[in-house]
Amino acid sequence: MARKDFAGRDLSARAQASLEEAKGRGAADPGSLDLDREVVRLIREARERDSVLEVLDLESLAGLLERCVERLAEGGEPLDPGARELTWHALDLLRRPTFLRRVAATGGTELWAQRILSAVEASHFTVGELFRQRAASYATRVLFEIPTRGGGESLSWSDVAARVETLARGLTALYHPEPPARVAILSENRIEMALLDLACLTSGLENVMIPANATDADVGYILGHAKVGTVVVSGREQLDKVEKNRGSLPDLKHVVTIEPLDGVAGAVTTLRDVEDRAGEIPASLIEERSAAVRIGDRATIMYTSGTTGMPKGIQYSHRNLVFKRFARALALPEIGDRDVFLCYLPLFHTFGRFLEMLGCVFWGAKYCFLMDPSVEALVDGMACYRPT
Repeated sequence: MARKDFAGRDLSARAQASLEEAKGRGAADPGSLDLDREVVRLIREARERDSVLEVLDLESLAGLLERCVERLAEGGEPLDPGARELTWHALDLLRRPTFLRRVAATGGTELWAQRILSAVEASHFTVGELFRQRAASYATRVLFEIPTRGGGESLSWSDVAARVETLARGLTALYHPEPPARVAILSENRIEMALLDLACLTSGLENVMIPANATDADVGYILGHAKVGTVVVSGREQLDKVEKNRGSLPDLKHVVTIEPLDGVAGAVTTLRDVEDRAGEIPASLIEERSAAVRIGDRATIMYTSGTTGMPKGIQYSHRNLVFKRFARALALPEIGDRDVFLCYLPLFHTFGRFLEMLGCVFWGAKYCFLMDPSVEALVDGMACYRPT
């Protein structure tokens, strides 16, 4: 199908015709794959993308997604890279508010949720693949806004992707050539906490979020129960909680502090030192490990506060994390990549971590840190960042 076939105002009509032709040919026909691939590519690149999604027949879009799933199922393992990528690009279209509002208006939320889940599972659309897709799409746009003394700092998607890769390589270097051990993060909200979380979630490193207000005893219990090999702490207060338990934690090999501290033992290293070791690990190794992650693999463990007994660990797979983002988008179809979040919930809290931080990654929205949750700071933050 020639690109010129889609030129001009009849993009929607021609896309509709091509999807109907692909349906008639069936998923197994190579020509059907070519038609689907070209339709998806051109809609994604079109200035009038939203106008096209506004009028394309929903059943034709459902057929597109079903053909993607059918091809992956018939191909078996290893999955065809081109078929996976087409499915991911189709999913990228189906997270747009223009499409989601139509689904909500027609009462098709549950049905589309099942279709999307099937595509996420069949293509193994992990957190890492989702993040890399968004980083490629939004490269120069701002993902994180961080308040600093006398002003603020902005990190673009490209900035974040570079830091995330560096951290993933540095954490891997702590154990290489052995597989990396589980990583725990014990910190108050800060940009390094979000970057570390994304470094783990996107590279196949299982991590554990520990509440910053956890007691000494709870910290020791969680580190032991989860068999954590590396713990990253924000500063001295959190480091003290770890050090009080270190003698009873045989699996704990590395303690890393985000803030450089004076007078700490030699068995403690800094996050900067970890990043400096990134050069020991080729980027290709991280890519290989990330590509090997399957949708049902465990991504992270979050622990309860311990107010009703010992903390309980809740395991989340990549399926849980990615599909929940689509489910949330179906429930909130107005949110999209023009939105701004002003965030103060802790990143060790499910809403703060998943709805706000991973939600911004999913939607392509902007995440603005609000370090102080007081009413005064909230009012100032709203005036500064103008959240939507």
